[in-house]
Amino acid sequence: MQRHIKSDDGSETKRWRLIDVNQPWFRLALGRAARFMKYDARSDVWKPIDPPHDIASTYLANVGRWELPTLTGIAGTPFLRRDGSLCDAPGYDKTTGLLYKPVQEFPPVSSQPTRKDALAALLILEDLVSTFPFATPADKSVALAAALTALDRHNVGAAPLFGFTSPTAGTGKSKIINIVSIIATGYPAVPINQAAAEEEFEKRLNAEVLAGNQIISIDNCNDPLDSAFMCTQLTEETVGVRILGKSEKVETPMVATIFANGNNLVIAGDLTRRSLLCTMDAGCERPELRKFDHDVVDLAKANRGRLVVAVLTVLRAWHLSGEKMTTLPPFGSFEKWSHRIRSALVWLGCPDPCETVLKVRAEDPKATDLATVSMQWEENIGLNTELKIQQIIDRASLAPNLYVALMAVAGARGKIIISPDRLGRWLGKNRNRIISNRVFRRRKEHGYPIWKLMDATVHDGCTWD
Repeated sequence: MQRHIKSDDGSETKRWRLIDVNQPWFRLALGRAARFMKYDARSDVWKPIDPPHDIASTYLANVGRWELPTLTGIAGTPFLRRDGSLCDAPGYDKTTGLLYKPVQEFPPVSSQPTRKDALAALLILEDLVSTFPFATPADKSVALAAALTALDRHNVGAAPLFGFTSPTAGTGKSKIINIVSIIATGYPAVPINQAAAEEEFEKRLNAEVLAGNQIISIDNCNDPLDSAFMCTQLTEETVGVRILGKSEKVETPMVATIFANGNNLVIAGDLTRRSLLCTMDAGCERPELRKFDHDVVDLAKANRGRLVVAVLTVLRAWHLSGEKMTTLPPFGSFEKWSHRIRSALVWLGCPDPCETVLKVRAEDPKATDLATVSMQWEENIGLNTELKIQQIIDRASLAPNLYVALMAVAGARGKIIISPDRLGRWLGKNRNRIISNRVFRRRKEHGYPIWKLMDATVHDGCTWD
């Protein structure tokens, strides 16, 4: 379905999206495709009728036997297939399952670009983002990787979250996401907000995936970003999406690139190993008051065709080179992305965007909590001391610093006491996780869990689960 979106300047852009096919819509489609007739015995003639309800409902219920081509998503630009070949013909591409629906014409892409051509194309992309105050060269690499990923997402299977952070508002976090969206789709990103409840957040993410959106932008994250469902979206090629208002789930290809931004954005939990973080700092109190010769978003709109060709030139030149960046450290769960996107940038002399993963992990509040509890436990209880949950709480009541550390992770709701249930769940979730060479181990005695903190390099001969 084509949806019209009004821009800030009042102009309209066309946005294609996927919709759930219901029975009324399908009856209209049947009516356009064929004439349905019914014999009228009284007048002995065939009369036209609307497509019968039972035909539409029976066909829609016949899941698995439709014999229709699989639609993985909608592309707004020419794109590369997994083998490096270029698709620039509008319509359905059988190889990728993408429907190419351009809203403008694009310049031709070279069939045999060289490394020299790729370097020239990279300069075009770097010039576009030259006014953004990246904290380090690796932060700029994250922005460049985001642009490349958005146009090659269907080939990589899994792609990391791209986070954008700065100390103050007005630095350009949303703007750089809009630039990537304009290159990939022709229009700025339509943001969604972070939800406090995981269930509500999952509904919002589900809606974006079901619509076939290439860009999912989570705007203004005030709380630590932590979502089990998003972890699945980032690492799986296909996700089970629950249809709003129904109990059923549908298997949907995951071809969206996910972005998040916030002032001092914090990424937590399992998302930390699935995220890259671009830090920007304008070094002034009111960065929104800075003046530039041009608006970079308008520049991206005006030069979209040239920018798309630049991205595809980098991707295709790297593919044709046949090289492999075997010296790069592995990036677990994102091997294809690492080869097609990350390696292409490093091949052209850019810093490794995955350098920013260390920064994400260092600021993970869950890891900080675990490190704090471990340190206070060792200082106030000691290593290799076996305790039950209530014994741990009793010891903490005599050690203020340990009590505060445990309250942060297992405080009873609305009370200034440690909840035994919450402490047990927290320890269970963090058992066997090594941090600062320390690890919590658990064994059971007469059905009761027994906990201790120990040196992770030591094996004490006991059976710990």
